[in-house]
Amino acid sequence: MTKWSCGGSLISSKFVLTASHCLHSKDFGPVKHVSIGDLDISSIEDDAYPQYFKVLKTYKHPQYKRPKKYHDIAIIELDGSVNFSEYAYPACLNINMTSPKSFIATGWGLLSFFGNSSNHLQKVTIFEVNNTECNRNYGANLRTLQEGIDEKTQICAGDPGKDTCPGDSGGPLQTKHHSKLFPNYYIHGVTSFGKACLLTNSPGVYTRVANYIDWIENIVWPETI
Repeated sequence: MTKWSCGGSLISSKFVLTASHCLHSKDFGPVKHVSIGDLDISSIEDDAYPQYFKVLKTYKHPQYKRPKKYHDIAIIELDGSVNFSEYAYPACLNINMTSPKSFIATGWGLLSFFGNSSNHLQKVTIFEVNNTECNRNYGANLRTLQEGIDEKTQICAGDPGKDTCPGDSGGPLQTKHHSKLFPNYYIHGVTSFGKACLLTNSPGVYTRVANYIDWIENIVWPETI
């Protein structure tokens, strides 16, 4: 039985953006499978028609070192190409280091800290939290956050009563823009970590994608560099 424990974002026909800490599980080992374009992971009755792939190769950011929380970003290369559809279409990468005021976060994670995971894709609108306020919640930790929250490489976002939870890691912090074909989603962050979701008002912390554009492009589109 496949255990779906993290999210990700399709950014080309063969590459998925996720979090570095999602590449390996102490219980299940390295990531092996990817599902693209699903809505309800417990059902085949909807019209999403998910596509399943094996993992061909993974790329952990070279500066990511457990247990530290910095540079928590990674890329998964699929063993085949995705057939694009309404439910499976690459997201765009935001390249602007400044953030909008609100984002959409999505995932199949826990519905509360002590709750069950969701079979159906969930989404929530959350808001940017400035770095000063975010550091009041996290501060410096010699083991995991020696420099505190780093505004260059991380985004804080939340809203009282709204948060991402365990199981949402690796998924997108995004904004939606409408186009003639499909809505365009721009990925600003990758879900990284937080405190006990919905038990505190602490914001979640997301890896800032704009800081890693060169690294991503060198892997996914090397011929265009």
